[in-house]
Amino acid sequence: MAKYCKKCGTQLDEDTGLCPKCDAKEIKRLNKQQKKKNKQNKKTKKKQKKKKKSGKWLFLKVFLIVLAIVLVLGGIVFSLAYFDIVDIPVISDIVNKEESDDDDDATLEDLEDINLAEEVLNSSEVLETTNVADSTQTTTEKDTAELFSERGFDTSDITSSYMIDGTYYSEEVIDETSTTYHPIYSLLYVSDDGYYWYIYCIDGEFFAYPTTYALYNTDQADIYVSESEYIISYDSYTNTFNRIIPNGSTIKTVDEINADTLDELASKELSVS
Repeated sequence: MAKYCKKCGTQLDEDTGLCPKCDAKEIKRLNKQQKKKNKQNKKTKKKQKKKKKSGKWLFLKVFLIVLAIVLVLGGIVFSLAYFDIVDIPVISDIVNKEESDDDDDATLEDLEDINLAEEVLNSSEVLETTNVADSTQTTTEKDTAELFSERGFDTSDITSSYMIDGTYYSEEVIDETSTTYHPIYSLLYVSDDGYYWYIYCIDGEFFAYPTTYALYNTDQADIYVSESEYIISYDSYTNTFNRIIPNGSTIKTVDEINADTLDELASKELSVS
């Protein structure tokens, strides 16, 4: 069954689960952020190498000569085995493992492509519906930025796509000094271990979706982490908040949605191999 973006209603790509309309900026930003991080890591490694004390030059030269000979001979043997000119079981196992690792890397690149599908929210038990205009819990961009920061989510951009009246205006990063209200905010949190979460603040309430876990467990029921026995969704067509329990899904309740709590869940209950 096709899935649709909960923000704009565009059908999600069946292979990646990505909304081509809403998530383009976020993906571009993450790629840019990763390139910058890689560049900084390279600079750091270069500085560290310069600080190391040099060993005895004679020993180093001999070692490099021996290493070069070994590498040349090893390369020849590896090539012969790789192209099946000779059969060397150990090298064949290494080649097979490298191909498997490449497949895993390709899978990890798709982590950011899984978002909360509108289809899940629509097939749910609705506990309560509130008109946005009647709510007293909606937050400004400034207040929302402070709430995310207090919870340890201060390294990624917070985005919103709807005005308080339900008008869609495309996904944009919020202004942390603005007093403008929005019904829904979201943030893609990436832990130090590379675990992806989508964090939502809707009508002032938080819940989280373990994107990495969902990617590696496509045959399992969806899991949501919430501070309540329900999660809250936003319907832009009726401009209402809906407190729901998604059918066939599991809601894991915690005292507070924060970086430490999600990191602990990712390393234990929601870990992936």
